[in-house]
Amino acid sequence: MNDLKFAFRQLLKNPGFAAVAVLTLALGIGANTAIFSVVNAVLLRPPPFKEPGRLVFVSEKSKDMDNMSVSYPNFRDWQRQQAGFSSVAAFRTEEWNLTGTSQPERVVGLQVSASFFPTLGVQPLRGRVFAADEDKVGGERVVVLSEGLWQRRFGSDPAVLNRPISLNGESYTVVGILPAAFQFPRRVELWTPVGHKAAWTEARGWHPGMYVIGRLKPGIELPAARSDLEGVAARLAKEYPDSNTGNSVTVMALQERLAGPSVRTALATLLGAVLVVLLIACGAGRAAHRLHQRDQPPARPCDAAAEGNRGAARARRRPLAVAPAVARRKPAARGRRRSCRTCAGVLGNGAADEPAARANPRTRDAEH
Repeated sequence: MNDLKFAFRQLLKNPGFAAVAVLTLALGIGANTAIFSVVNAVLLRPPPFKEPGRLVFVSEKSKDMDNMSVSYPNFRDWQRQQAGFSSVAAFRTEEWNLTGTSQPERVVGLQVSASFFPTLGVQPLRGRVFAADEDKVGGERVVVLSEGLWQRRFGSDPAVLNRPISLNGESYTVVGILPAAFQFPRRVELWTPVGHKAAWTEARGWHPGMYVIGRLKPGIELPAARSDLEGVAARLAKEYPDSNTGNSVTVMALQERLAGPSVRTALATLLGAVLVVLLIACGAGRAAHRLHQRDQPPARPCDAAAEGNRGAARARRRPLAVAPAVARRKPAARGRRRSCRTCAGVLGNGAADEPAARANPRTRDAEH
């Protein structure tokens, strides 16, 4: 505690130096904290889903593209014919104009199959999610809202359930509210069924920006599920040569997709850069401290001893073994400048007077 008090007094004596040192360290530590928070969220922390290690991301692969979006008819055939997944689900991003409640608002949403929420293992905060008969052409238009949109736009009113809202000029009935912890992908605030549009449900050669997620069956590993789905894609290529010739599938872990090689490289580079900044900040603070000490006038021995006595912890103070010797020493001759033995004892921990104490047996006896 005494050391802290001493350090605080030194900082108060030099407020300019203290401000520069604190600001430099704050910048370095702040940058490291911010970047590490991003790295932890993207690379280290698993997605907030049930058993995230068993979730995979699936896309189509052609001769020209390794990650091509999936056609809806191919997704439906995968869903029926695959054997490695307990469930698979399709999703695509869509933007909506939300009107009819205060000011119009542009909202990012997701069009998903009815199996989307069970595949990820998410439960609604209020209400329910889609039913299978709502995810088809001619099905009822329903929507699930995020908790954030529900609070911001509808004031957390529970009566919003089973009430219609206007999306892109069409009426959708609110059937459920998802918890704020569920974010896939980020910034999405509402979910609607993907199977309503007849155009892409019938066109096998149309790839409308749709992708697939799947949950591995217990006991099935990713390579086996990939091989099984590749076999399904090969059969579809033979059955529909006009649209599927040369096409296969790309299957990877969902976490790998969310933090791909480019994202990992960029975040690792940023983290390394801010660590260098922190080291530079620490080095600059140390250099500034040395320059400041060099510019200060040298302290007198007695002043240094007094500062040492005030700043040292009581447990670390050593008794002065030379006190009896100092008490019995003869007065110095006139005109001769005396040295402060007490200061020498404090600064040197008594080492300066040890030879004299050993040479005088009376002193040694007194010490003992």
